[in-house]
Amino acid sequence: MIEIPLIYKIFSFLIIIISFWLAFWVYSVNRKSKINQLFSLMAISVVFWITFYHFTITSSTTQSVLFWSKLAYGAVSIFYIPFYFFPIYFLHLEKKFRYLSKIILFGGISLFLISIFTNLVIKDVVLKQAGADLIFNKGSIVFYGMAIFLSILVVFLLVRNYFKFSFTKKIKVQYLLIGLFIWILMNFIFNMIFPLLRDSVQYAEFGNYSVVFFLAFTAYAIVKKELFDIKIVLTSLFVTLIAILLSFDILFLTSDFLHQVLKLLILAAFLCFGYFLIKSVLNEIERIKELEHLTLKLEKANARLKDLIDIKEEFLHITSHQLRTPLTAIRGMISMWCAGDFKKMPKKDRNEMMKRIYLSTERLNNITNDMIDAMELEGGGQLEQHNFKQVSLVKIIQDTIETLKTNFDKNNLYINFKYPKKLPEIQGDENYLSQIFLNLIDNAQKYTSKGGVDINIKKENNFLVCEIADTGMGVSKEDKKCLFKKFSRGKRAEQFYISGTGLGIFIAKKVIEEHNGKISVFSEGKNKGTTFKVYLPIR
Repeated sequence: MIEIPLIYKIFSFLIIIISFWLAFWVYSVNRKSKINQLFSLMAISVVFWITFYHFTITSSTTQSVLFWSKLAYGAVSIFYIPFYFFPIYFLHLEKKFRYLSKIILFGGISLFLISIFTNLVIKDVVLKQAGADLIFNKGSIVFYGMAIFLSILVVFLLVRNYFKFSFTKKIKVQYLLIGLFIWILMNFIFNMIFPLLRDSVQYAEFGNYSVVFFLAFTAYAIVKKELFDIKIVLTSLFVTLIAILLSFDILFLTSDFLHQVLKLLILAAFLCFGYFLIKSVLNEIERIKELEHLTLKLEKANARLKDLIDIKEEFLHITSHQLRTPLTAIRGMISMWCAGDFKKMPKKDRNEMMKRIYLSTERLNNITNDMIDAMELEGGGQLEQHNFKQVSLVKIIQDTIETLKTNFDKNNLYINFKYPKKLPEIQGDENYLSQIFLNLIDNAQKYTSKGGVDINIKKENNFLVCEIADTGMGVSKEDKKCLFKKFSRGKRAEQFYISGTGLGIFIAKKVIEEHNGKISVFSEGKNKGTTFKVYLPIR
């Protein structure tokens, strides 16, 4: 019977227990998550892998060693399936690697069957005094080729996508890569280089056992939201590992008392050094975090300053182009009044002048209100408190058409309104909804010189959809991109209708969103009309 060192048995038992516990821990945190499920499959396959390998190195007959070793290699084949799928789902690449995923799944299952039921991977076993050596067949090239390919692929995908991640996800990837690097390095040395150089798998235990590093780092990255910086973890692991080795040397490898005392002093000095090393790393990380925090605050301040500059420029633009016109008109006509020119005018002309003053003040009031509303909405605030109640969208449209009918008739434009007989009411603020549709329908009239406007209401799922389609100037692709932005107007729109502020559509979008709805625009291009669709939820 082959004598197996006790340390190997202890390692096997500990890794089996740890792997099983990690599988249960990660799965219980979020049972519905694909990432957690795949990790648990990896950990369970490691349990079988290490268990079968343990029976391989403890068996005393050629037949039993061959049996357990085939099972161990079969378990490893299964392990590589979730090992591949884990980063695919972690990086949300499942659609991009659809065909490769099918190949890996088929290849892993095929390799599992080949490893267990044929001699293509392991051909024979040779028992020696130090342990059993496996004799590999040509199928082992495929086995190790798949292992190398998947390891390189996983590392490549994680590194390639690393810089696209947020800070927190970068830390998670760092944990994955550290655990993966330790496991791949140990496997490369003890499961590939040593067997090739020494023609023996005597030290393969170290490569197999190192998988626990990958599992532990990965589990911690999945479960914990607040992660320790990887520098602290690596420094602590380094100090702990050296301390364990020094302690082991003192207790088991040194028999002379004076040498034990000397090594104990060295251990104490090393622990002090390790303490200050970890503390310095912590201080460095804190300084980096403070610097990142200050940088973030500076970036926010710069963004806010840019917003203020944009607001200032927008205000100057609207003041010079929109407010100046009605103010100039009011000032000119009132100066005529003060000079007594009104007394010399016929009554009809005087009334016309008074009407023009009123319209100019009304326009000035509308522009001011639009600017105030737009500024409030842009800052994340709301308009006045909404008074939500059951309202009829059909009635709102009918009232709007009645208000604007004179303008349509004056410009020889038609306006058609179609809707089903039975339509449910919606929850909304009647005043704001009236303002939205007054703005949209009025815009359709202003930017249409021939034809008219068709309005339709229909029910789609849990929404009422109001479609406002005109036969006017249309919207270009370039203008469509900035149509819903504040103070934004297309070049042709500015030429077609000079007095627009570029705020109406912006406000409409914001108010519709406050009603849990949405608005979209469609146009085939120049002079091919524009269609606005407003979606408002029934409940």
